[in-house]
Amino acid sequence: MGLKREGGGAIEKCVYVMSNGRCGTQFLARQMGALADTEVVVHEAMSHEFGSRAVFRSKRAQFEHVGRVPAMQRHLIHIEHFTNQDRRYIHFGWQAFAWVNYFHARFPDRFAFIHLVRNPYHCAASHATHQRMVDNFTDPFARSSKIFGYDPKVACGDFAERSKAFNIFERQLFNWLEVTRYGLDCGAELPSFQGLYRFEDVCRPDGGDLDDLLTRLMGREVSAQAPEPFDRVHRASPWPLEFSVDPALKAQVDALAKELGYAQEALDAASDPEALRAKYSAPRYDELPCDPSVPVVVRK
Repeated sequence: MGLKREGGGAIEKCVYVMSNGRCGTQFLARQMGALADTEVVVHEAMSHEFGSRAVFRSKRAQFEHVGRVPAMQRHLIHIEHFTNQDRRYIHFGWQAFAWVNYFHARFPDRFAFIHLVRNPYHCAASHATHQRMVDNFTDPFARSSKIFGYDPKVACGDFAERSKAFNIFERQLFNWLEVTRYGLDCGAELPSFQGLYRFEDVCRPDGGDLDDLLTRLMGREVSAQAPEPFDRVHRASPWPLEFSVDPALKAQVDALAKELGYAQEALDAASDPEALRAKYSAPRYDELPCDPSVPVVVRK
């Protein structure tokens, strides 16, 4: 079973699966697309247009962003359109992470969210293979959707200066720390929270919590269809990555990960630089093509 269910109640018509990304959302969206009847399943409805970095923990910035970004306005209209037809709208997309509280306020009678997490070191390493957060200027994902240690309103502001010297992997770990903490804060404050699931429990070879999660998202009992790995953009790092971690950052990451149920032994093993280098310097799924043109959501 998922780790937390404090939100209670049935999942409403607009469901958002919040995550840091690289947490199996392509796989989950593909499963749900194959099972969908009247449900609308969307994977990454938008990308940079969410502007989650700029609106992070700021209600005023959220309202201003909606007012000046037509793509955001269209996204909200789509949600209203489908849910007004009594159709369930299920959105997977890590780039929207900073909007949970806004969606809750905008759709109070129809919104719910699931928080999906992954071992922080595997999550950060997978992002690092995409060379995200190389810097704060040329990378559009970094500018729009990643949280840096020197950004305003971060929970861990004591890293503001030292984070400027972080390597890519450490930057991704800090982003994991901030986004995960924000998700837990939302889960504690908002009744629309419906549960927290770990990637490792959902994507196990034996199915693990997969059927349970799919059933909760779909609002009716369903079973996974051929639950095989799916990741159309997995990749090996094109050049060597640095996997050293600032001790103070590791301490905070480990502390939060243990709140999610990860054992210290598993975290230590996952953060081993040599193990990470071996795992993420080679393709992880020999049987899977790395082809971004392959659609994530497959409808019947």
